[in-house]
Amino acid sequence: MQIIRTFLFAAALCAAGCRHTEKKTMKNLSEIDRNMAVAEATENLRWLDADAPPMRLSGMAFRKAGEKFFRVPQQGLPPDVMYLGRCTAGVQLAFKTDSTKISVRVTLDPPIQMDHMASTGSCGFDLYCGTPGARRYFGCARFAVSREKPDYTAEIVGGMKKEMREYLVNFPLYSGIKSFELGLDSDAKVEAPSPWSCDRPIVWYGTSITQGGCASRPGMAATNILSRKWNRPILNFGFSGSGKGEHSVAGMLAEIQTPAMYILDYEANAKLPLLQKTLDGVIGTLRAKHPEVPIVVLSRSIHCKDFYLALDTDAARDFQRETVERRRASGDENIYFINGSPEIPGTDEWTVDGIHLTDNGFARQAEYLAPQLEKILQEKK
Repeated sequence: MQIIRTFLFAAALCAAGCRHTEKKTMKNLSEIDRNMAVAEATENLRWLDADAPPMRLSGMAFRKAGEKFFRVPQQGLPPDVMYLGRCTAGVQLAFKTDSTKISVRVTLDPPIQMDHMASTGSCGFDLYCGTPGARRYFGCARFAVSREKPDYTAEIVGGMKKEMREYLVNFPLYSGIKSFELGLDSDAKVEAPSPWSCDRPIVWYGTSITQGGCASRPGMAATNILSRKWNRPILNFGFSGSGKGEHSVAGMLAEIQTPAMYILDYEANAKLPLLQKTLDGVIGTLRAKHPEVPIVVLSRSIHCKDFYLALDTDAARDFQRETVERRRASGDENIYFINGSPEIPGTDEWTVDGIHLTDNGFARQAEYLAPQLEKILQEKK
């Protein structure tokens, strides 16, 4: 019995020692790797409203200065479209400054976080530096948020030499914004950004992929990639699960002034039956207001299940192509079809979950679409 008691006592001491050792060795990763630490904004900053001149806020066709950061009107549209229209996908803030640091102070409304998309993409801001055609990624806001704590203040970059540079801030892809301020040195100069190469917007209507799911940061959504490449505004009307070609939404899109192009990219939400009911109507609504503006019908991007399931993908793609061909034969020379699922090696590696794109997927998508869209834009100048 004494031997057993001694053994149990020794085992207890060993277990306690292991727990103690484990507790001592469990560290926050930021204590080990300072590059993993969140950079909070410093003091003595000047906080600027997004509408403060001479900065340029873009990406919201229906918003006036001082209003909420909504992509769509909050009446007369399907409820889910209005809700997702509060997400700031495609919104950009451009400016020049000699500040040595750039920070953001924001309250999200609400923060939308997912298990397969980085919060830096759904809730964050990223920053590019340089003149149009030579912009380079500089950094992104890092933070901790929740529905209970929807606000954060974060330094995106700091410690820079004081000289005038041009910047572009991309807004969150999947969250709304209740308030936003840009933090610069208290004595920083602020100047207007370089002008657009063309200020007529490209209007891109579609799904969660159009909205930017699941880019790791906002600048990697295809609309933002191409906007940087071309130095022109692209209005992101991607509505996650809710881009379905509704008549009211088509009417809203038709109200946009002086569009350079419409891209209809909603197959993944509508699928074949709904496409058959809506596509002609959407095109007709846009044509009634904009008889000469190019309309591109873009079939959906590749899904991994396309490789092993019997789907109606080919039928949906063929229906869209045939719709375009029929309308062209009837005299509409400004409508085009692009196959969104190209037979390119490696497309099976484009996605996070088999559907939504990674940063690599968005970069490859933009690379594939750019020359085809550029050709159309050049023809219709």
